[in-house]
Amino acid sequence: MPMNVLARSGFLLAQRPQLLWNNRTICILESGILDQVRHSTKRGGGSASNHGGSPGQRLGLKLFSDQAAQPGDIIIRQRGTQFHPGQHVYMGRDHTLHAEIPGFVRFYRIKQGRKTRRYVGISTERGEKLPRDEATRGRSRYFGLVDLMKNEIVNLDSR
Repeated sequence: MPMNVLARSGFLLAQRPQLLWNNRTICILESGILDQVRHSTKRGGGSASNHGGSPGQRLGLKLFSDQAAQPGDIIIRQRGTQFHPGQHVYMGRDHTLHAEIPGFVRFYRIKQGRKTRRYVGISTERGEKLPRDEATRGRSRYFGLVDLMKNEIVNLDSR
């Protein structure tokens, strides 16, 4: 096999002295003749399959700590239960956490055995620490349609 055929095939290129000129490798053969090897100027395109995909599911926190929430507001969209529902929060069938009452979002952790669970709750006062200490503060109750602070009773029949 002639020497420049071996050099062109790339077989002996690593053993020969090489020069790089204008994106081409120039080889100096034993006979002293300059030979060049052509490289491609474009990369191979390849075929793209299964690219593009589907749009994202927009998961994650929608309301953060101490932000105001109204009944029915989405607090967290999640797959599985990374966060569990706490006080005044309910979970939808796709594990989305919603607010039950108007209030402020609070995040807290409770250790249960070897695990620590993360919870989301709604407090009626901004900055209240959850879980609520029921021994000193009592239970948190919300009556949406009844004003418990109103002292007078309105008689609708006396018009």
